[in-house]
Amino acid sequence: MIAQVLLKDVAETPRIPIKDCIRNVKIVYHKTISKRKGYLGRRRAFEMIYRNWYGSFQTLPRYMAALQKFNDGTVVEWTLLSGNIFNYVFWTTKPCIDGFTHCRPVISIDGTHVYGVYDIKLSIAVGMDANGSIFPHAFVIAVNESNETWGMFWTHLR
Repeated sequence: MIAQVLLKDVAETPRIPIKDCIRNVKIVYHKTISKRKGYLGRRRAFEMIYRNWYGSFQTLPRYMAALQKFNDGTVVEWTLLSGNIFNYVFWTTKPCIDGFTHCRPVISIDGTHVYGVYDIKLSIAVGMDANGSIFPHAFVIAVNESNETWGMFWTHLR
């Protein structure tokens, strides 16, 4: 019941503060809930809208297939460890590959840790184009950053 009240708010602002969740439930039901119930309600509403970690990884192959289908020349490389354990997925689009020739010869790689059920990294390789703007080259979701992970990047830019 709490999640149903919070669905619209979570859709607009996924990180809505717990105090706002408590306030919104009080407006609808005229009851004050605890911070824990507010947190759990927000989390459940989030999962109802965006699914959970497991669902996100299950839709990743479908997303990559759609990316390749609707963007000719898109390169997607998957690597699984023994037992179908996810290692990394690398992708770049044809415009990113073609635009590389018009960029300065310096590439920056930056990444961020994604905490949750899985400890993974989301990384991006970027360069500077002729206008001095940041130009994306490739993306990786990986268990760890390594030469193997970025080896695909160099292969497809040549």
